[in-house]
Amino acid sequence: MTHIQILQPGTFSQWVSSTETGLRRYGIPVGGPADAISYAFANALVGNPSEAEVLEVALSGPRLLFEADHMVAWVGAEAKIECEGQVIPGNATQFVRAGQSLNIGRLRNGFRGYLAVAAREGSPNQVLRKSLNPEWLGHLSNSVLRVLPGPQAAWFEEMAIEQQFEVTANINRMGVRLEGPKLFRAPGELVSEAISPGAIQVTNEGQCIIIGVDGQTIGGYPKIAHVIAADLPKIGQLPPGQKIRFQCVRLEEAEVFWDEEEMQLRKRVLRIRFG
Repeated sequence: MTHIQILQPGTFSQWVSSTETGLRRYGIPVGGPADAISYAFANALVGNPSEAEVLEVALSGPRLLFEADHMVAWVGAEAKIECEGQVIPGNATQFVRAGQSLNIGRLRNGFRGYLAVAAREGSPNQVLRKSLNPEWLGHLSNSVLRVLPGPQAAWFEEMAIEQQFEVTANINRMGVRLEGPKLFRAPGELVSEAISPGAIQVTNEGQCIIIGVDGQTIGGYPKIAHVIAADLPKIGQLPPGQKIRFQCVRLEEAEVFWDEEEMQLRKRVLRIRFG
């Protein structure tokens, strides 16, 4: 983004684009947005291609100076966003003029937000203002993550994962550490093996780690369960202190949930773009 100066970086801010595929065999993480749903809606609001870069912000946001006129949209966790002292709403497009600054405050009701900037310059009359139905962001506050049994589920007591856990402050794009009842497992060692975002590892201390989008490609801790694909965006929105529960589902159910999630996301994105 050559038309934007970063005056203050915020806590954890970075430009992200759609997930890379086919590189994990080289040890490169999946990457991409931690919350793919909010990312897709943000790009749709400003008319960007679905794979365009957006600014992913965690915890508290940056202060940006725009050197050209652009339409922008913020989607995800709530934040107080000010443009030259005027508070602007989230989940809707907003026109920012050249020379104006945008300040994104502390995030709440979620952990990450996405600022999409239209890939082209424009005027308020050239880009149709659009808004997003907030109900489509239900994943921001849902405290239940559905899971499938992991490769080492048999090492633990049956249904041991279906308890309440708390998200610790030790979280980043690589993973989310939880605190809760100690999970006891059968003795033995595991040779490091392939791992992917959504895997739930259990450390030697009996505590859980959920692997994030920037997580490693191999790991040696046993995996008790795996968050289903439809619920992966929820991982990126878990804030410290959040209480969560895991719910075991069958593979057939997980496939249905994924198909439904993908269908709804496509329909809603199309409604924003062309409705």
